[in-house]
Amino acid sequence: MLKSLLKPEYLFKPSVLLRRLLRGPSKFNSDFADYMLPWGLSIRIRPKEEHGRMLLTLGVIDLVASEFLWRLSEAGDIQVDVGGNIGYMTSILCTRTHLRDGGRVITFEANPDVYDEMAFNISRWREVFPNMEIQTLNMAASNKTGLLQLEMPDNFSNNRGLSRIVASGSGVRTVEVAAQTLDSTIGEQHIGVLKLDVEGHELQVLEGSRRLFSDRRVRDCIFEEHQEYPTPVTDWFESHGYKVIRLHRSLLGPKLLDGNSQIRRTSWHPTNFLATLDEERAMRLTKPRGWDVLRTSHLPLANSIT
Repeated sequence: MLKSLLKPEYLFKPSVLLRRLLRGPSKFNSDFADYMLPWGLSIRIRPKEEHGRMLLTLGVIDLVASEFLWRLSEAGDIQVDVGGNIGYMTSILCTRTHLRDGGRVITFEANPDVYDEMAFNISRWREVFPNMEIQTLNMAASNKTGLLQLEMPDNFSNNRGLSRIVASGSGVRTVEVAAQTLDSTIGEQHIGVLKLDVEGHELQVLEGSRRLFSDRRVRDCIFEEHQEYPTPVTDWFESHGYKVIRLHRSLLGPKLLDGNSQIRRTSWHPTNFLATLDEERAMRLTKPRGWDVLRTSHLPLANSIT
């Protein structure tokens, strides 16, 4: 029991643990609920679905990816979230990117039902960041422009981040979705941070970004990898001149490890990597101890769960 509670999410934000211990089951039985994120944005969640349960239990989703998005993003950059889900990672990019007179975040979410929930959340954040451009795209990023098949597996209702692009329809539910390349979306501009989580479609997204990466116009890319290093995705990055580094969580803060690190994977924490053009910058930003993403913000938003 003690080991299950000895987590950075609780050590650096004990109010989350207190709420977990005191909260009754009623919050988990509702279809929707509003949750106040540590950086002060309110997000509407489904408590019965995995992302909602994670927020109610830990206060954040995927602490390591969240922390590196927080540390690597710079105000005024163009940031891109491919695989936006309900907008949780996008909320970090928005918070870190906004300026009084600018900043831009672009988010792709292919699933039409999930997109509607993401768009609802982002519509509220636009009121907080009125001078920043937040662009939502109900489509897949891929290696071509056209129509693709999006498959929802049997356990999709429990974890709606599992929908994936497939070559053709199967026995499970599929929907036809639009697709376009990142090259066509971004044009000649630069990306500060690209977050990539598309359930096995990562290589196709990168192939549709060949001009961006060949021109070295993407500084950092954070991506989840289910296979052991090296993989076709890590090989792709390295062939384009990027340093691939494994992202790691320790109790007292994030760490950067060699891509081929032998640290054991776990089934409950995703394995994330960073592909970067500026390893020195990434190392410098990672050096401070602690988890910045867990610090309380003072943005004036209400509707938090207590």
